[in-house]
Amino acid sequence: MKTSVIITCFNVERHIATAISSVIDAGLEDCEIIVVDDGSTDMTRAIITQIARMNLHDTQLVPVFFSGNTKGGVGSAANIGLDLARGQIILFVDGDDWVNPPDLRAAVQHLASSTSDFLVTDATEYNNQTGARTKYPEGDLWQALLNETDTQTRKRLLLRMAPMPWRKIYRRDFLERKRIRFPVGDFYFEDNPFHWQVTTRAKDFDVLPVETHIHRLHRTGQTIAHAGGGFLKIFEHFDIIHADLGARDQLAPYRDELAAWLVRHVIWCGDRIPPGWLNDVFDKARDRLALFSDDSLRAAMRQGDLSPRDMRRLTAILLGRRLDYLREF
Repeated sequence: MKTSVIITCFNVERHIATAISSVIDAGLEDCEIIVVDDGSTDMTRAIITQIARMNLHDTQLVPVFFSGNTKGGVGSAANIGLDLARGQIILFVDGDDWVNPPDLRAAVQHLASSTSDFLVTDATEYNNQTGARTKYPEGDLWQALLNETDTQTRKRLLLRMAPMPWRKIYRRDFLERKRIRFPVGDFYFEDNPFHWQVTTRAKDFDVLPVETHIHRLHRTGQTIAHAGGGFLKIFEHFDIIHADLGARDQLAPYRDELAAWLVRHVIWCGDRIPPGWLNDVFDKARDRLALFSDDSLRAAMRQGDLSPRDMRRLTAILLGRRLDYLREF
């Protein structure tokens, strides 16, 4: 069964060879690696070109070079990769990350032999400054997901987990049949709507406790390090998710999960955005929290395991007390 591995990258000259080589080392049968470079200005393209000239045996390397960097995150690059992919199995790798070859091979084989729409795997975090490796920080949710058998409950658990597309392996016919793509715009964090589309539109998915991906943290140039006011874009992604669920008449079964997601990201955004944008956080959060009932919001706040300070912030937003909110920072 053919596998398409989509690697998106931008100015990762120190890491792109590791990302590509780790996939090659997995020895996937009939594998194409589609490397989409989003207008790099360093040596990333030269390295990709050099690797493409090598004898890669059963692996085909397909370089795609954008003429310039696209706005926002990796949505355009990832979608081009999806459009070009010809494998029955699809997976993503960030250009500054890498995969664990034997675990990736086992995961691809697992999905190929199943009837599920996609497979969720585990991951490791790598601190680029210290060299330390740690388990991905979702142990309780991960264990609950492994033990759960009810499909709808498993979907709700997955929606509470980090949305990275690279921690899942997909059937291409599922993505095509459901017309699933990344949103494209002048924003970051586009993996959130993609995660919600995949999870809520799937008939079923599998979970395999192997660590397929190693995720690099604290690298110079990463989106999270320089987003600034771009953190507000998370509210646009809420709007995309909310509209998609509404269009498919799926708001009712996922309303509480979406309320909990919004509550978590209101806190997340306030913790990271520069102080000059806190008024915008207050306004955008208040407008969107007003879409939910008191019962949904209470359940969301309980699920979020919030600190007293977080509770004070959310209460100030819900009551329209701007100064009380700002005093918490």
